[in-house]
Parts: sequence; structure tokens; C-alpha cells
Amino acid sequence: MYKPFSLPIARGLLSVAFFILLSSLNAQVISTLDIVKVNGQYEQEAMYFYNENWLQFRKEALKENVISDYEMLRTPDDSAGFFNLILITEYADSASFRNMEAGFAPIMKRVAPNGPKMLNDVPRSKFLEYVSGHDMSSVAAARPVSRPSEMELISATLMDYIEGTANGQPERLHRAFHPDFNLYTVTEKDSLRIRDGQEYIAGIKPGEKANRIGRIVSIDFEKDAATAKVEIVIPNWRIFTDYFLLLKYEGSWKIVHKSYTWRELPK
Repeated sequence: MYKPFSLPIARGLLSVAFFILLSSLNAQVISTLDIVKVNGQYEQEAMYFYNENWLQFRKEALKENVISDYEMLRTPDDSAGFFNLILITEYADSASFRNMEAGFAPIMKRVAPNGPKMLNDVPRSKFLEYVSGHDMSSVAAARPVSRPSEMELISATLMDYIEGTANGQPERLHRAFHPDFNLYTVTEKDSLRIRDGQEYIAGIKPGEKANRIGRIVSIDFEKDAATAKVEIVIPNWRIFTDYFLLLKYEGSWKIVHKSYTWRELPK
């Protein structure tokens, strides 16, 4: 939990943000606070941008002990339809804070190798406004952004598979699947076929779109284990049915097994 801020705020970090340095009397904890003004007309694009970039970077940074905590808060909309996102990142000590760039650089390269992820190709300039002043009463009125449910997290992993295969995005498949996963199916000659997962992903060419339409049929989970059923329609050819086993470890849901079958589309 973060206590109300009482120290002076200094302008810094991003051109649209502010920076504060907090040092506890009992521990050398340092926190940064970025305040970003968002055009509510593009709320979906803005929240996608921060969920898929800022939050993902910090989730990985927390696992690697680059940071010690993080939080994203949202203020109520103002009369003009704008709201603030308050982005808090906590570092365990001054050394961690000084090394933030070195810590985040490989994470950003790994999570977003092609640059920040955007929704609907809307540029950041459309939904972000610079903060020309600050009113700390807005922090008190802010509320935590709801953390996604387990069903939403599992669905996000499955959508990485569905959209990654359809849009030629192998990096999303690497994110969705455990590195050692395999694919299993029964051939027309009634024998078991096992495919290497990494070879499967290697067959997805970056930027090469495929004519396939996917949907999540069902999800069932208990604690850190889940099963899911997905249908992939390839027009004028087949319907593939995928059965997945997923496990949640190190804070993320990963597909560890895929079994599939198919049937011809009616002519």
C-alpha cells in the first residue's frame, strides 16, 4: 500500500509526467510517480498502451528484482472528459534506482522487441496530454485500476496464440507458450503425431497474415492449472479444435500442452 505523498514534487522523467523521490526513514525505498493526462475519448487505446507496455515491463521487472513494487491509479474524469493515470514504481534502494535503465533495457527489448504495442494504430499524441501543473488532491481521489481476473489473464494468453498465428506475430506465441511445449494430434492413418513447439512457432513468419478466424470456446481453471478449448476456422477448408493445458507460474499463464483435431468445413 502507498501512503499519501507529502514531499515536494519535482518535474521530470517523461515529458508528460512528474517525478518524486521518496525515502523512508526506516528503509531506503525510492518511488517514482508519473502523472499522465489521458483523453477519455481514447480510453481504450490508452489503457491498452499502459497495460501492454508499462504494466508488462513492471511485471517482469518485479520478477527480476529490478523493482520492489508498482501500482497504477486512475482519477475520476474531469468535466472535459480527461482523467489522470498515476503510475507508481518502487525501488528497494538507491542502487536499484540508479540502475533502473540498465535493469529495464533488456526487459523492454524482450517484451516489446518491435517497440511499444499500440491499439488501432492510434498514436500516443492522440490520447496523451502533457501535464502542465499538478494537483495532489487528484491522487487522493484516484482509485486502483482493477487487476485483471484469472479468466481475463488466461484469455489474454489464448488471444496471444489466436492473434499471433493470424497476424504473423511469433513473439506473441513465444509469450503464450512454455518453451518446451509440444503439439499432439492423430493422423489420418490413426497414428500419433508429435510436433516440436519451437519448430511450430518458427513456421510463423513475422508480418505474414493468415486467413484464420479464432475464438475461445471455453476455459476452466483451478488455482494455477487450467484447460481451454479454442476453435480456428480456415475459410473454405477446415475447422480446427484446439485443447490446451495451461499453468500459471512466475506470475503468468503459459500453454504447456496443445492437442488438436480438425474437420472439413461443409461445402
